[in-house]
Amino acid sequence: MQGGAAAGSFTGLQRHGQWTDTRGGGSDERVEAKSGSRMRAGVGADKLRSRTSATRARRLAGAQWIAVLAGVFVLASRAAAQPLTAEERDTFKGLPGVSVFVEPLYDNAEHDGLTKASIQSDVEQRLREGGVRVFTGLGDSERQSRAAPDLHVSVTAVRRDSGLYAYTITVELSQIVSSLVSNQRFWASTWKSGATGSVGAHQLSAVRDSVRKHVDRFISDWLAVHPSP
Repeated sequence: MQGGAAAGSFTGLQRHGQWTDTRGGGSDERVEAKSGSRMRAGVGADKLRSRTSATRARRLAGAQWIAVLAGVFVLASRAAAQPLTAEERDTFKGLPGVSVFVEPLYDNAEHDGLTKASIQSDVEQRLREGGVRVFTGLGDSERQSRAAPDLHVSVTAVRRDSGLYAYTITVELSQIVSSLVSNQRFWASTWKSGATGSVGAHQLSAVRDSVRKHVDRFISDWLAVHPSP
C-alpha cells in the first residue's frame, strides 16, 4: 500500500510495547502502544472523512470494554519506547503535518470538566510545541497532502455508580492509502497508542495528562522521520 507519496507494505505491520508493573499516583492505568495498519474497508474516496458510523462503533466497543474494566485496577505501563521499523518510517514520510480530530465525550465527563475542547487544545498545542505542523482549516490536510493525514483522538470515560471513571484513550495517525493490487483507496490507521484506566471524578485531569503522554510518543516517532531543522 501507499500513503501519500510514500510507499510501504503494511502486511503484518504491528509494534507492541512491553509491560511492566509500576506504581503511580492519581490513577490506575494500563498503557499499550503499537503501530500498524487498520483499514476501514468499503470507504469511498468521497466519504473518507465521514466519522459517524466509525464513531458509533468505536464508542460502543469502548463502552463494552470499560464495563469489564471498571472495578479492575491494573498498574502497568509500557517500558522503553521501541524505535520505528523501516516500514513504519515509510508511513510517516512525505506527510507535511496533521489535522487533529477529537471525538465527542460523554456528557458526564464533560460536566465534570473533561471536555472535547480542552483535549483538542492540549493536543494541538503539544504538537506545535513539538515541531509538528497542525492544520486547522476545514479540508486543509487534504489540500496539503493526498494522504489527508489526521491525528485521531478518542477518549471514552464512563462514570460508575461508585463515582469512579473508567476510561480508554486511543491516539492514532490515520491517512488515505491505496492498494497496490486494486488501486482502491482506503482510510487506514498507520500508527496507534492507547491506554485504559480508572480515576476519581476529581482526578479527570490525569486523563488529559495521559493523552498528552501519548501525543508525546507520536511526536517522538514523527521527529525520527522529520527531524527539527
